[in-house]
Amino acid sequence: MHVCKFIIFSFMVLSLSVQADTLVLSSKLKLDYPTPLLISHTENTLIIKYKETAISHNIVTPKTMYTDIDLTGYEQDYIYALFDKKVNKELPEPIKELALQQKKTMGLNEKIGVFKKTDYFEILASYDERQNIGHVFILEEHNIHHLAVDGSQEYLNKIINGIAVR
Repeated sequence: MHVCKFIIFSFMVLSLSVQADTLVLSSKLKLDYPTPLLISHTENTLIIKYKETAISHNIVTPKTMYTDIDLTGYEQDYIYALFDKKVNKELPEPIKELALQQKKTMGLNEKIGVFKKTDYFEILASYDERQNIGHVFILEEHNIHHLAVDGSQEYLNKIINGIAVR
């Protein structure tokens, strides 16, 4: 009987912890988000699912982001190049071409720039109305986070506003 109560209690505690509204992204960064219907984790991606929206999070790793090109040493400039033509011109040719292709695939537009900048992080984001998806890149000193928001621009704005220093 005690084992059964412990199992039920453990299940309740685990269920409550999944419904948390704050995701710790790093030692200095957090994401406050609306309570989801489901949270799932795959190899390198965390998925937060809502009725009409899904958010995915992953860490951009320069060696594995693309199989043919190692972005080590260029990872921050590469992300900036997705949003700024001037930065793209300064990159080596294979990385420049990759940034142009990625920008087109993701539907990133030139009008969007920095949403937030603090001493600890910077946010670059864009929303593609045709694909109904937004992309958020959070640049920290040693990490780059990528959030894809599959849904409305309103949800994208909620997520951007939920990113803060811990």
